[in-house]
Amino acid sequence: MATVSEDLFMEGREVLSSQKAEDIHKLGDRIISVEPDNWYGLYLRGCAYGYESDFSNCVENWTKAVNNLDDDSQMESMCQEMCKALVHCLTHVDGNPSMNFAVLGENLITVNDKLPESDDEVFVTSVLSLALEGLRANAPVNPLMTYYTFKALVMCSFRAYVELGIFLGFFEKLNEIAEILKGYSDPKSAGVIDANQLFSVEVSAAIKSALDDTPEDYLEKIEEYWLEHKTDSYMGHLQQAYQMSANYAVLGKFTGKLAKKVMLTEVQVFIKTYLNVKVN
Repeated sequence: MATVSEDLFMEGREVLSSQKAEDIHKLGDRIISVEPDNWYGLYLRGCAYGYESDFSNCVENWTKAVNNLDDDSQMESMCQEMCKALVHCLTHVDGNPSMNFAVLGENLITVNDKLPESDDEVFVTSVLSLALEGLRANAPVNPLMTYYTFKALVMCSFRAYVELGIFLGFFEKLNEIAEILKGYSDPKSAGVIDANQLFSVEVSAAIKSALDDTPEDYLEKIEEYWLEHKTDSYMGHLQQAYQMSANYAVLGKFTGKLAKKVMLTEVQVFIKTYLNVKVN
């Protein structure tokens, strides 16, 4: 069992409040040098990598930390700092980094299991809210790349949650982020972000239609079904729509139209597959 004293927690809170990656790394490395699997040291290292905009190492260390956590009550306080570090990471990304959001999606599943029940799914909602707050005050390093990262975050959240209703809130905040980012962008990048928003619009419309047309008690049974079964069958269609939306935003007129058509079709198949399950 990991040994984390109250003094160590206090020291951790102090270095995290500085948001200085070097200082956070030092404390995390010190803990791990004594106890390599210590969840608190791994958690701190993940935060440090987040403030360095190193997405892969950030998520890898958080995944290990969450899996090694021996007291689930710590998860809620950890999330506050994880959200801050992740927002910093996603708003400071530049170039063409390797960012496997599927891994983050898997991590969200574990985080969600350890958190108290929440109507607004605290982690993703908090990340998007913090991003909105930060972006209103400061421009990101690369507005277009930042849009893609937050779009990917919302997309990967489908791996962790199965309740359709919560995604409407995620997409609402994503569209707010998009509007802010377009203001920081050159005309070409703003146009790409604008075209990308079609994905949010279409998925939101499909979800809203499903919520309006499906009795609440039956919808709850469907949600319970997906909590117990693999979501790959509907996730595959959503992933295809997501990819086609990116293609539509950057391809030429004719090819872009084909990508848009595929995207619209896949969104509808996604929602039909989600709803078309046998429940008692």
